[in-house]
Amino acid sequence: NVNAGADQALVCEGDSVILSGTGAISYIWDNSVVDSVKFTQSVGTITYNVIGTDINGCVNTDQVLVTVNPLPSFTLVNPQAVCSPEVVDLTDANLITSPFETLSYFIDSSSTQLLSSPDSVASSGIYYIKNTSSFGCEYILPIEVEIYDKPLASFFSTPSTLTNHNPTASIVNTSVGGVEYNWYFDDGETSDEVDPTKLFDYTSIGEHEIVLVVTSGDMCKDTSSLVIEMQEKLLYYIPNTFTPNKDEFNNVFLPVFTAGFDPYDFTMLIFNRWGELIFESHNSDVGWDGYYNGKMMSDGVYLYKIEFVEKENSKTHVETGQLMLIK
Repeated sequence: NVNAGADQALVCEGDSVILSGTGAISYIWDNSVVDSVKFTQSVGTITYNVIGTDINGCVNTDQVLVTVNPLPSFTLVNPQAVCSPEVVDLTDANLITSPFETLSYFIDSSSTQLLSSPDSVASSGIYYIKNTSSFGCEYILPIEVEIYDKPLASFFSTPSTLTNHNPTASIVNTSVGGVEYNWYFDDGETSDEVDPTKLFDYTSIGEHEIVLVVTSGDMCKDTSSLVIEMQEKLLYYIPNTFTPNKDEFNNVFLPVFTAGFDPYDFTMLIFNRWGELIFESHNSDVGWDGYYNGKMMSDGVYLYKIEFVEKENSKTHVETGQLMLIK
């Protein structure tokens, strides 16, 4: 009574199969199988026949079906690299490029230690993803996770406040962990120097933003920004000579204001040498052309008194002095 054993239907690709006959004392299998010796079978179902012989030389036969199921293979996008404090989500379907059935996540290749948080891996290392089919077949692949340190972007400017007298900012880079530095200024200029010096337009009164993007050797980035103020300080010039001879130059006596004064609070008085008032203006754009009562004054020395108010702090300035009229 030869018995080839029960059919085997839960064998996975690559697993060993053992066929052992019973009911006789010797057994001969087809398909090159040796009784009770391990062998592997390709995917699919194969019928194996056995001939058993007893002590009397009597023989009988039996057969068994062995079905080998394919492994649930899949492909991973590998490795995964992010910059802290980012984390890697191993459950992201975009990491897998072929169909899968049931996935589980481990920190060891022997599948004994489950990964507690596969959706938020925050430590570098090799992790393992196992795909299990409905037949119980398993396929395991390693995936490398690298969490890079993020650089720290920081800087300051000296001086911390600019003026139209001193519109240059010397920037001191105090970043940590960077190998590349990209500076962006709100006037459209850029720089890749470590510690750049920025000359702002002295007429651009107000706040200016400086942005720094720091890149590490692992291509991680950090950004820092600083708002620096350009203050308007009083800047003016009073000439001591003018030549009202109707040529192209210097025909009117007028102080030159570059910045920092209130144009709506201005007075200029011109006196002759005897103290007689011969010209008066309350408009900073209107100066003395050398005429008094419709006549051009003679060459010589005249006196001026100019009064104006500083825009920043409403401080009143009074300037007096001599000017020379030369025709």
